[in-house]
Amino acid sequence: MANRFKPRDGAFATAIDQLHQQIEVYDVDSLLLELYNKVNHKTLARVDDVYRNLHFVCRGNPESTAFFDLISALLQKKEMPPPLRNTLVQHMQLPLTGGGRLRVTERGHWQVRWSVVDREPRDEEDEISLYWYRYTGDGDEFPDLTFTVPEAILETIGACAELLRRDWTLAAISMLLVALEAVLWDALATIDIFRSTPQVQYKSVDWTLKMAAKTNNLLSFTIDNPDKRVDTTLSEILRNIRSSVEEDSASDPWLDIVKQPIKVRLRASKKDATHVNLDFKGVPRELLPYLASEKIAASHDVPTQTLSNALQLIRSNAEHFPSIVDKLPSELDEILLQLRNNLVHFRADGTLAHEISLEFFDIEKPITQMHELRKQNYLFLTLLHWVVDFINEFYYRTLSGALISFDREEHPHHQRAVS
Repeated sequence: MANRFKPRDGAFATAIDQLHQQIEVYDVDSLLLELYNKVNHKTLARVDDVYRNLHFVCRGNPESTAFFDLISALLQKKEMPPPLRNTLVQHMQLPLTGGGRLRVTERGHWQVRWSVVDREPRDEEDEISLYWYRYTGDGDEFPDLTFTVPEAILETIGACAELLRRDWTLAAISMLLVALEAVLWDALATIDIFRSTPQVQYKSVDWTLKMAAKTNNLLSFTIDNPDKRVDTTLSEILRNIRSSVEEDSASDPWLDIVKQPIKVRLRASKKDATHVNLDFKGVPRELLPYLASEKIAASHDVPTQTLSNALQLIRSNAEHFPSIVDKLPSELDEILLQLRNNLVHFRADGTLAHEISLEFFDIEKPITQMHELRKQNYLFLTLLHWVVDFINEFYYRTLSGALISFDREEHPHHQRAVS
């Protein structure tokens, strides 16, 4: 895990001591010992060895998931006393070196949680969470899904939360839109729609044309280095694709080879250029190796897609994402695009390039200035929670193959209404 998602010094020790205390209160030492041995493939005989081992592993190897796996296994065990389950969810929270904290849900799934206000959070509206890790034990339904939301998205949303705490609202919404676009293209990639367009450059073949006989409009072509040389095979191809045989004779070398017209398009050239660019459309496939080359000289991906493209493609392919498209109401699309374009292209005097309509949020007057936009805290918090819900739903559900909604206890924002 990245350093910014590493628990602070002493966080593991505090959490292990709290676990020790609660296990003794509810007298479930044997359950803890059984699960620790099972999760970590150990054969410890005493519960004290569990705590000693946890301290040693977490202190010596911060990358270890032994502690997280044990807590998850406990919470997923039906024999767990409900009061102990609630206590673990409440107290198993580890502050992180990079800000925020790790917390566990009632189902044993670990999240990174951030406050978005510069004070002690008072309710769920003041915090956001992204799924970070889940224990995959024996019989797990999705054994390959462990770390859920990609680290780059976690970092971007974490930066967004930090900016909001510092009241850098416009910078925060910019980061949020960056994360959203990345996730949209990640989702589309699961159905083979990608944000980059592959471009292939074929080996060049030189054509030389000269007028051979002006009286009968005769042009002579010389083609250097096509894929295939002219031979008797070409004559057979020409005869097979000619448009008619009525006027053909064995002694006539001229063939009308076009069943369908070949279209020619003049591409724009510089006025002072000494050459022209022509495109030929409808050339019979069999002729191409004799006229050009299909050998690839170079290939590369050209990033041509945008947030607008991603939103349109998600909507038009909604049947592939039944559980995530509703996380972002379609009425938000235009608002998101207006925000993105204005935050990228705003003028130095703070005037927006295009006014932003917020009627969806019952704000009648369009926003035309950056300072007006900065005041819309409720708008940004609502968008933030919607986008975070969308991110969680995609990575936790879609990638695991379980297209179902979150339980409200784990995901309290998913039915937020605008009021």
